[in-house]
Amino acid sequence: MNKNMSSIIKLKTLLSTVFVLIFLSASAQMNEAQKAYQNENYRLSSTLFASVCKQEPANAEAFYLWGNALCFLSNYDSALIVYQQGVKANDKYAQNYCGLAKVALHNKDQVKSIEYFKEARNLAGNKDVNYYVWVADAYINQDNPNAQEAINQLKKGLEINYKNADIYMMLGDANFQLQNGGEAVTNYELALQYNPALYTANSKIGIVWTYARKYTESLTAFQKALTVNQEFAPALRGLSDLYYATGQYDKAKETYESYMKVAYLDNDIRYQYAQLLFLNKDYTAALNLINEVKTAQPDKYVMNRLAGYSYYEIGEFDKGIQELNLFFSKADPKRILGSDYEYLGKLYQKKGNDSLFILNYEKAIGLDTTKRELIGEIAVLYYQKKNYGKAAEYYDRKIKSSSKPTIQEYFKLGQSYYFDSSYVKADSAFIRVTELSNAWVQGHLWRGRCNQSIDNPDAPQGLASPHYTKVIELGLADSVKYKKELLESYQYFGNYNILITNYSEAIANYEKALSLDPENASFIETIDYIKNTLMKNKK
Repeated sequence: MNKNMSSIIKLKTLLSTVFVLIFLSASAQMNEAQKAYQNENYRLSSTLFASVCKQEPANAEAFYLWGNALCFLSNYDSALIVYQQGVKANDKYAQNYCGLAKVALHNKDQVKSIEYFKEARNLAGNKDVNYYVWVADAYINQDNPNAQEAINQLKKGLEINYKNADIYMMLGDANFQLQNGGEAVTNYELALQYNPALYTANSKIGIVWTYARKYTESLTAFQKALTVNQEFAPALRGLSDLYYATGQYDKAKETYESYMKVAYLDNDIRYQYAQLLFLNKDYTAALNLINEVKTAQPDKYVMNRLAGYSYYEIGEFDKGIQELNLFFSKADPKRILGSDYEYLGKLYQKKGNDSLFILNYEKAIGLDTTKRELIGEIAVLYYQKKNYGKAAEYYDRKIKSSSKPTIQEYFKLGQSYYFDSSYVKADSAFIRVTELSNAWVQGHLWRGRCNQSIDNPDAPQGLASPHYTKVIELGLADSVKYKKELLESYQYFGNYNILITNYSEAIANYEKALSLDPENASFIETIDYIKNTLMKNKK
């Protein structure tokens, strides 16, 4: 999809709507409106229902569905007027009274809602199971829902007809709203049992399983829904969400594009698509769409977030900093993510501003304690700057933030302490290295270095001896690979034995070093010095 595809789709949708309004009969428009409503395309369905009501002012059902569409758009003032017009169109049609009750419930007016439900009950009669479906819809599908009361009402409907698929669909919706995923699926499956053609139930099962992370079951459910109706928007969006949740961003993007072809392209949908473009590393296309939405809706500050991320990825760091700072100036603090500070930190790092890099990384870590890799990045920076004390501080923090630190983390901690002249602490870190891998030469080598530094140079106790002995033991298995480590070990033993005047042992170790590096003049000179000066003087 190119950068103009979303605009083209929107234009096609608008043209299609105009075509429908001009050329289709009221009954055909009603079918199109219901199709759009089922696809959760509430803006288009609202427009089509309005046209039907204009042509058929006595069509109370069209008024009811139009009002419902407006409620889904959170336009309750207009919905109230539409439901009232529906009552005027046919005061014997119970559903519009349930619609009025829905608006009353949204407005927290319990008295009016009871009055409207009572009027609807009187009109529907005692045996009309659909009444309980309408009541449940009023309780569930508004901004102050009461799913438990919807369930209570639906159970009364089951006493009249326990084989009504619509009752089970609403029970599924109510349980899902209460986060009772298992009960929701059970009820959707019962809906399918009594109406096998009800593919919307499969779509909703897929959504529940995605939330429950049962992705195989979710995929199967969405595929069943799309087999019946390959343009069913909720299933396409749900399938895209499934692919997103499982990290299949290419499939998520492809499926979302199919969804966009049948959905109303509001800015929220465009933003979701921009996110998928970003995740698919199509950063330029993401930015084109982001800037389009920002122009249409400047107050949509999440666009500044995604723009900042995208500018970082394409290397325009100044623009990225500008966008993220705009985001922080507009955003509700509760909506700020750890990744927002992380990206701003990375942007400042690219600009060479280490202090702001660290400041923002610390904020990111504060918001999201799982981001322990950021602690490591700060440690790396300090290490590269040769600020080994601070590097050790952050490596230590990283280790303490993990239930299972790695050998490399202990190794870098040890090196940081070593170069900061904190040899005892360094040795403690390298002990953990050797505990995690006793066969790794480097751990023993660095223990040797630490203990050599801890030892008294004027009266050495040979504290490093066992560690360099282990280096030799392991290194001799591959003297080519471990030549440098062996040379350091032999030199240590040579020098140590010189200090304790064990000159024959000193010569033996320097001769071992010389056998690995025959051209090394310093080894030859040292051996000669021991033989011709130190040993003679000892005599």
